[in-house]
Amino acid sequence: NVTPHAITSMCTVFAESEVISLRSAGVAPEAILAGVINAMARRSANFIARLSCEAPILFTGGVSHCQTFARMLESHLGMPVNTHPDAQFAGAIGAAVIGQRVRTRR
Repeated sequence: NVTPHAITSMCTVFAESEVISLRSAGVAPEAILAGVINAMARRSANFIARLSCEAPILFTGGVSHCQTFARMLESHLGMPVNTHPDAQFAGAIGAAVIGQRVRTRR
């Protein structure tokens, strides 16, 4: 359990500079990484909140395997976030289903 160091930059270029500065200032890499993950989770939660989603949320994609991100996303959303062991395949499965539907319409 590491306390995330706040990452204030919204732009990835500036965030990278901020991370380099924090490392130079002696901030622990674990705290910086936790801060980066927390910033990503916070931004994601802000986007998701605009969609007026209902609980629970299904989190898919490769990043869903990062338990820290999922836990922080859940915290920022204030609702349960579920994942699946094969979550990284969700996009590919969806594309295959759509492709099959398009092909059968011909």
